[in-house]
Amino acid sequence: MDPVWTEVVELALVLRDDIGATLHLRLQGSEVWTEALGYEVRMGAPIDLADKGRTLRSLLSAAAIEPGSIIDISSPSRPAIVPPGSSQVEVEGSDEET
Repeated sequence: MDPVWTEVVELALVLRDDIGATLHLRLQGSEVWTEALGYEVRMGAPIDLADKGRTLRSLLSAAAIEPGSIIDISSPSRPAIVPPGSSQVEVEGSDEET
């Protein structure tokens, strides 16, 4: 089995409630993106998706996130909320850093 599918299954198991039921993953370049509860979510490379799912669940339940923000969990230990209108979609330590 392709390791990416294993990651997707693990993510689905973590987000199997109302969040997981509405998730549609898409690949943009080499990154996974989705929309969750009205927020664009950057998941980064398709690795550690279960950890990224747990981080997403925590952010959505604990933080008051401004509508239109992008949730960046490409580094699950350093998630970021990118406010609407910001062109910055990077997380310190992510593979997008120059």
